[in-house]
Amino acid sequence: MYQPRALGLQERAARRLGLALLRWSRRREALNSPETVLLRRHTELEMQNATAELQRKLATLGNPVV
Repeated sequence: MYQPRALGLQERAARRLGLALLRWSRRREALNSPETVLLRRHTELEMQNATAELQRKLATLGNPVV
């Protein structure tokens, strides 16, 4: 099996799936009230920030970057 081509196919499929899920999410979001949408987006942003902070801590093994 030609690995780079297979990986490219997997990446394209994953990207298409991700975009399809995003479109589905946006359509579902359109059915919700504006307040619900803002709350969900705020929660997602907090989760992303917490995940990024955890990744930074793990990358530096808990030591602050100077």
